[in-house]
Amino acid sequence: MSKILLYLLIGISLNGFAQQKKITKKGSFVWLNKKIKIPENTRYIVTGSIHANGKTRVVLGKNSTLQIKGSHTLKASNFEGDVCNMKTGKPNVKIKGKPKFLMKHCLGTKLPVELSDFDVQLHNENKIALNWVTQMELNNSHFIIERSQDGKHYELVQDSIIGAGNSNTAIEYSFHDENPLKGKSFYRLTQVDFDNTKEIWVQSVYNGEEVIEESVNIYPNPAQYEMNVLLTTHKDNVPTFQLISTSNGQTIQSIPYEVDGIKYTFNISAIKPGSYVLVISMNGTIKHKEKVIIIGNKSRGNKKEKD
Repeated sequence: MSKILLYLLIGISLNGFAQQKKITKKGSFVWLNKKIKIPENTRYIVTGSIHANGKTRVVLGKNSTLQIKGSHTLKASNFEGDVCNMKTGKPNVKIKGKPKFLMKHCLGTKLPVELSDFDVQLHNENKIALNWVTQMELNNSHFIIERSQDGKHYELVQDSIIGAGNSNTAIEYSFHDENPLKGKSFYRLTQVDFDNTKEIWVQSVYNGEEVIEESVNIYPNPAQYEMNVLLTTHKDNVPTFQLISTSNGQTIQSIPYEVDGIKYTFNISAIKPGSYVLVISMNGTIKHKEKVIIIGNKSRGNKKEKD
C-alpha cells in the first residue's frame, strides 16, 4: 500500500470517526438546575446515579457519548446537542434500563410537544397575558388560542402562532388578549403537528373582581357541646348567626363562638337541648337557614326538653 493511500485512510479515519477521550466520574451526583457540557469527542461515564430536575441541561458535543451506570431521573427534555447518532439512528446516551425516551426521539417516532409551563394572568387591568414554554418540539406546526366563559363553548382568539418545528431546547411563547371577557374565563391552548395531530392545555383566569361561590357546611348535627360552621363568602361580608327554637319560636341572638379562617366554632353547652333553626345572615340579609339538633349531656342531667 502506498504512503499516500495510507495517509488518506488515516485522514478519513480521524475526520469521520475521531477517537474519543474518556472521562470517568466516580460516584453519584446531583444535577439540579445545572447545565452539564460534555466536550466533543468525549466518552463521559458516571459510575453512580444522577438526580436531575426539569431545569437540568445535558449538552452533548459532537461525537460524544454519555453512560450512566446507576439510576437516574433524566427525561428527554433534559438533553441538548448531539443526542442522536446520525449513522445508527440510536441515542448517544447509554443508561441503565435503556433510554427508551431517547430511542423514540432518535428513531423519528413522534413525541408530543413537552410543555413545562402554561401561565395565564391579568395584565394592566384590561389585557390577559398568556405565556408558555416548550422544552422539546417535534413536528410542531403551530399553536391555536381559544377562550370560553363557561369552559365548554370556545371561541377563536388566535388561529396560528408558528411553532419551531423541531427543537431540543427551551422556547418561550407569549400572546396578549387585548379584549378579554369579563369575570372568570378559560383559555385553551392547542398545539398542532404537521400531520394535524393535536394536544390541548386549559387554564382559567379572572378579569375584574373574583366571584366567590358562597357555601355553608354545619357539623356535627346533632351537636352536643360544640357546633362548627364552615362558611365560604366574600371577605367584605359580615356574618351574623341566630338560633330559633322550633318548639316556641324563641330566638337566641348571642351565641359565643371562635373563628379560625372559614371555620366558626360555637359553644352550645349552655343552650337548652332541642330542635332549632340556625339562621345565617350577611350584612343584614338572610343567606342560609338549616335545622339543627342540640342534644343533652351529663352536665345537664340528661333532662328532657319541655314543650
